[in-house]
Amino acid sequence: MSGMASKPPMVQFNLLKCLQNGMVKITEEMGPKILLLDEATQDALSMACSFSDMLQKDLYLIDMLRSPKRQKQGHLKAVVFIRPTLDNVNDLKRELRTPLYAEYFIYFTNIVSEDMLQDIARADEYEIVKQVHELFCDYFPLSPHAYTLDIEKPLLRGSRDVSDAQKRCVEGLQSVLLSLRRKPMIRYQRNSEGCRVLAEALGNRMQEESSLFEFRRTDESLVMIIDRTSDMLTPLLTQWTYEAMVHEEFGITKQKTKVPVETGKVEEINLAPAFDSFWSDNLHTNWGDLCINVKNIVESYKEKSSAENRDSKTANLEDLKKFMDKIPELRKESITMGKHTSIAAELGRVIRRRKLLEVSSLEQDLCCSNTHKEHVDRMYALLDDDTISGKDLLRLVMLYAVRWERTKDNQVDRFKSRLLSRGVPEVEVNAVTNVVRYGGAHVNGDLIDNDRKLTSILRAAVKGMQDVENIYTQHDPHLKKIVQNALKGKLSAESFPYVSAYGQPTSPGKLKEFIIFYVGGVTHEETKIAATLMAENPGLRVVIGGTDVLRTADVVQELSGEL
Repeated sequence: MSGMASKPPMVQFNLLKCLQNGMVKITEEMGPKILLLDEATQDALSMACSFSDMLQKDLYLIDMLRSPKRQKQGHLKAVVFIRPTLDNVNDLKRELRTPLYAEYFIYFTNIVSEDMLQDIARADEYEIVKQVHELFCDYFPLSPHAYTLDIEKPLLRGSRDVSDAQKRCVEGLQSVLLSLRRKPMIRYQRNSEGCRVLAEALGNRMQEESSLFEFRRTDESLVMIIDRTSDMLTPLLTQWTYEAMVHEEFGITKQKTKVPVETGKVEEINLAPAFDSFWSDNLHTNWGDLCINVKNIVESYKEKSSAENRDSKTANLEDLKKFMDKIPELRKESITMGKHTSIAAELGRVIRRRKLLEVSSLEQDLCCSNTHKEHVDRMYALLDDDTISGKDLLRLVMLYAVRWERTKDNQVDRFKSRLLSRGVPEVEVNAVTNVVRYGGAHVNGDLIDNDRKLTSILRAAVKGMQDVENIYTQHDPHLKKIVQNALKGKLSAESFPYVSAYGQPTSPGKLKEFIIFYVGGVTHEETKIAATLMAENPGLRVVIGGTDVLRTADVVQELSGEL
């Protein structure tokens, strides 16, 4: 087996491009070949690369390393692209002992241990492994600036959950740093043991692998590790941007979603930003503007289609050829138009059926005003409304419980009784108590201003109504204040200490890059805030991710039962 090959160069601060450029290098070299994947790399590639385009570049076939149905093809070379896990290495060793291809070029998505390399070398009895590479992309890219590790039970609320996931979190974060070619400072949420352990483990790994992290450390780049407990309001709120709405209502898994259509069937739709410009352009577009944009693409397609049909009737042979050349483009536009009109139509039905405008108005008011009596009156009104679904009422009561945790005359117990009378299962009603235990004021204190007069971070987030343009989007995620304070050099080192191995910046105020990771899951509202901050601060670069991308259903499921 040949020695380790040097890692390919990577594009700066664009996670999709990091993976795409790496695959270009793989697919354009070595002549005819087959690409062997594991489940994780298959999913990651499907989110960033077009398999049909890859198959046009001397790639004969894409298959799974574990597949028992592959046939011997001794004239082909094999590129193996897998995560460096024990199961994958064992699969690779079995492959090498009974090889199906002439030569093997192995690409691991992360740092591979010396023990694993020795195991592979011993299995390579025919000396057919020609190169071993590390192509750092051990994460799932959601967009150029967002990623997930797709960890089950993303809240990590139990010690066992944290222990099981810690290794994966360190691996994922180190891969993000290596793919971006950064050696940043590290800060973490002080009152979170999970954040502290992860931050210190990441710092230790960067020192242990110093030959890989040989990039110059600057005061411009920072890893920020945040616990989901710091903001339990955001994942419970109705969001009004396109990506967040689709994920909340239908779920997005590996950039695919399943949407009910008028025929009563369920349609699977690919929503990868790499292949759908409308989706990419409208990820963070609010509902009102989205409806306008969908209408515009429908009208644009109708106009183009009608014009082409008219011209084809009187065209000569040369014009007909041009018309035929445009058919694939028109067909692509038709597919894009069809899937987004289907999604928007179904979202519109959901909004009307669940009375989400009315529900969302109260949600936002709960987060952004201090009128407790008014909140109680409105809560009772909706709890008595038989047309409001149980799951929306549960979210409202959870928000109320977190918001008014320390108010002596809060109505949490009465609201829980109302939920039970409305048919919400008792195990789900337990989530009301548990959300306060998990992420209430007694857990957080005040992480931002270090103002001991404020007993909760929630009170620091309250703002007046007079300057609000949209009552459905008043609330800003806690992340916004964290980043803004860090940019100004005002983020408390007591609340967010640095990992000692990397110390504090020598020149405060020079931050230009954030690599953000949420222990407990990130939300699409937070990925939108990251994009907004970049737009508002020219030169600022942010990538943001977490253990998973949360939906309200995830939060309720994990907080049901005993903590």
